[in-house]
Amino acid sequence: MRGFSQADQVLREAAEATQVPGVVAVAATRDGPVYQGAFGKRALPAGAAMTADTLFWIASMTKAITSTAAMQLVERGKLALDRPIQDVLPELAAAKVLEGFDAAGEPKLRPARRPITLRHLLTHTAGFAVRPLETAMPPYSNDAEFFPGMVKKWGLGFMINTEGVPARRGAGSLAWAGLGNTYFWIDPDEGVAGVILTQLIPFADSKVLALFEQFETAVYAALH
Repeated sequence: MRGFSQADQVLREAAEATQVPGVVAVAATRDGPVYQGAFGKRALPAGAAMTADTLFWIASMTKAITSTAAMQLVERGKLALDRPIQDVLPELAAAKVLEGFDAAGEPKLRPARRPITLRHLLTHTAGFAVRPLETAMPPYSNDAEFFPGMVKKWGLGFMINTEGVPARRGAGSLAWAGLGNTYFWIDPDEGVAGVILTQLIPFADSKVLALFEQFETAVYAALH
């Protein structure tokens, strides 16, 4: 689109250099979409071309959709952040807490001291754990530290940067990602949002993170 030639360039060059097999990116303002681009292939070496409507596995990026929908229901009085969620999800009424294992290796469980709430679920403090990844499989994620040295905090579904990033998002922006190297940001002050989608494992691929930064910078440059 007009004014976004730098965004096209960084994405196209990354795909042509096989920095990523393929990539789709979209940016929007409060008025609606202002950019979309698709470059490279869905799979190497001879997969179909990436298109703007290519389907992606977005994994943890579903948190943005789920938490937004939940908060809309809170606004309408249909859910409450701190009311026992068992009123809506009866299967969570009898949650148990793991205190360890006995001599035979069997789990030692006790009843929870307080009920699980929507706030617990949205902030991942309900006590549920992710099943460990297998044996011999390659690691699924690199260590990731977004904006090293900056204090980050957490809302009900998003990471929040407490400082502005030069030539990029402002302080108080929201962001998160998915395991397949998909990333988004939402900048409420500037009214700008963007997403970049690849399908690579492990998470926090350094080349994709660099591409995400370049794309975000190009979006703000085009809008200013």
